Amino acid sequence: MPADRTRPSRNPRCCAVGFTAFVALQEEGYLRYAQARLGDRNRSLEAVEVAFESMEDHWEQALLEERPGAYAWCILRAAVTAALGAAPAPVQGDRLHPTLPPTEADVALLHDGLGMPVGKTAQLLGVDEPQVRLGLLTARRLLGAETTAPGKEYFSKL
Repeated sequence: MPADRTRPSRNPRCCAVGFTAFVALQEEGYLRYAQARLGDRNRSLEAVEVAFESMEDHWEQALLEERPGAYAWCILRAAVTAALGAAPAPVQGDRLHPTLPPTEADVALLHDGLGMPVGKTAQLLGVDEPQVRLGLLTARRLLGAETTAPGKEYFSKL
């Protein structure tokens, strides 16, 4: 793949065909998530690249996990959170993560904020669809408890 900054570049030492396939399957969704949280394309590309490098380093461990996709999602979330903390200026990203627990915020951002179907949201998070539905219900309940909760606009279309 040419080294342009529209997509993270893969390290040529990139190992397993399985990891390469995983990257191809997840990359677009990971970038959309990172950009929604970080509000900046270049920082998003960097965060996703950091996450993929870490996943590559831990790929064998990930495959031993019950849910490798969920393991990978935790790495991505940590990379994005680190990028938020390293931002030189306040980031105008999503307003769900300061308001909701991390999993519910991720589910709501992917499904309602970015318009991803439940199945795609589950695939990105590495969980089953019922877990996504539960996360959405929990997020709606938590946001509904405060009539002025930031992020509540994500649910107005439902």
